[in-house]
Amino acid sequence: MVNNETKLSFSVKNNPGVFALLLGSGASTEAGIPTGWDIVQDLIRKIADQYDEEIESVPSEWYENTFDEEARYDNVIEEVAQSKEERRSLLEKYFEPTALEREQGEKLPTEAHKNIAWLVEEGYIGIIITTNFDRLLEHSFIDRELTPLVTSSARDVREAEPLQHQEALILKVNGDYKDVNLKNVSDELDEYEDSVANLLSQIFSEYGLIVCGWSARYDTALQELLTDNACDRYPTYWANYGGLEDEARAIIDDRDAIQIPIDGAASFFTTLTENVRALEGAEREGPLTNEIARERTKRYLSQSEKNIALGDLFREETERVYQRIFSEERYPLDHEVDRDAVYQRFESYEQELSVLATAAATCAYWGPKGENSGLFALENMIERLGSPPSPESRHRMGSWMAIRQRYPIAYLSYAVGITGMEVGNWDAVRAVLREPELENLRGDVAPLRQIHPWDFGTEFPDGGWGNRNLRPRLKSAVRPILSEYIPSDTRFEERSREFEALLDLLLLVSKEVDEDQRLPHFEQNYYKETLNSLEAELETKGEDWGPIQIGLLPADIDTVSAYLSNLESRFDPY
Repeated sequence: MVNNETKLSFSVKNNPGVFALLLGSGASTEAGIPTGWDIVQDLIRKIADQYDEEIESVPSEWYENTFDEEARYDNVIEEVAQSKEERRSLLEKYFEPTALEREQGEKLPTEAHKNIAWLVEEGYIGIIITTNFDRLLEHSFIDRELTPLVTSSARDVREAEPLQHQEALILKVNGDYKDVNLKNVSDELDEYEDSVANLLSQIFSEYGLIVCGWSARYDTALQELLTDNACDRYPTYWANYGGLEDEARAIIDDRDAIQIPIDGAASFFTTLTENVRALEGAEREGPLTNEIARERTKRYLSQSEKNIALGDLFREETERVYQRIFSEERYPLDHEVDRDAVYQRFESYEQELSVLATAAATCAYWGPKGENSGLFALENMIERLGSPPSPESRHRMGSWMAIRQRYPIAYLSYAVGITGMEVGNWDAVRAVLREPELENLRGDVAPLRQIHPWDFGTEFPDGGWGNRNLRPRLKSAVRPILSEYIPSDTRFEERSREFEALLDLLLLVSKEVDEDQRLPHFEQNYYKETLNSLEAELETKGEDWGPIQIGLLPADIDTVSAYLSNLESRFDPY
């Protein structure tokens, strides 16, 4: 039976970004950092020394009896340090290492913090909730040049952007050691400000959870939020060292959490990271599936320093496809061309291209929102597959030659173009229609002319069969690939028609058709509705319309409008 530690490794690896961490003092005490309550007790002892008194009972009780006030963190600190600067100097020795401590490796990020930083950098973890006051996490992130949003007060939370816009978030629910208003004693931990409580409720109900080093004994507000906001989609994993407090057991039972006995936070996160790395290695050595390609692409897009990894992913898969599709032994060029043979060839190509199309559509969908645009990967992909090798024999230049050099990039361009139009990623549309330079037997040609169904379809035998059937074929072929990003069939049809109308418009603008040339298309009513929709968008956005902004269409609005009108008069319904 697979142990729970292995289950966690697979969960994290296969679901990047869906788990949040909840870290307690156990993650910091291994580095020699005291808890907030330890600091309060130590300061009270120092105060008693100044009064030449020896504390025989609990330090907090002596303080309350002597000064007639609660032994709260802020009360005790203000007794011994009046200004903000004094308080910072007083507390730094508890949280920042001296030269000797640094030499001995104390009060520095442990392997737990370093491995957490790696999990964040790789996109596996995006949210860290901590009850600790120290800055070990921040230091470990700096070492990797990561810049998470750190919130340590209700005001920080109120001013923060929504979770979906955060690359990484550290939520210090009990404050930062440089703040005065830390939460330490029981009544301080009974309630959070509304903004903090609402954010925690969202995280606990929407994300999976990995708990480590947290006893749950004192943080009563956190206990209640965890039990009141269970996540149905993703599990809770609870890593515990030694025995469990009753409060922890109650939460584990309530959330049906999966327990993992550990020897400490450092060993736990080291093992988790090593396991995830091992799964990555096995993934790279094994076949690349649609799901793996999608998740790896999303992860690489989210971080600017991963542009090389993203390029490698596309280059390796593109080269694999290139070697298979353009193998004349696998796909010969010298047999009879008929409808059945062409459709069989299309189906084979689609199977070969499925993984690459998934990664390309993911770039189009997530590119504008991430650190990487992925545009270079899309351009290189089209350039490589749009420039096939010369056939082994010149007599083989015919319909099969045209099909093999045009259908792959048509299929990929439809996947990228329709997705790009759905999310307004016009740069991705341009990357597959305008930027690449294709070298093949027809000379240097633009991708647009290579993939346009009107031109491409004429390569087929039997009159206008290709023109009538190529557009529906391409749309139905990419539909399963785009189902995650455009789940609605209605929206998919709308975006598909708009993309095809854009292809017609670009063909017209590029002067690739004669003045009296008819352009075969789908049903008349649908085509007119689509052109009217584009015309309305042009009127609303003017020069800010995406195709104009990125240079696909002329900057003059009247000229573009005239082309749209001209296009409507040219189409020839089937």
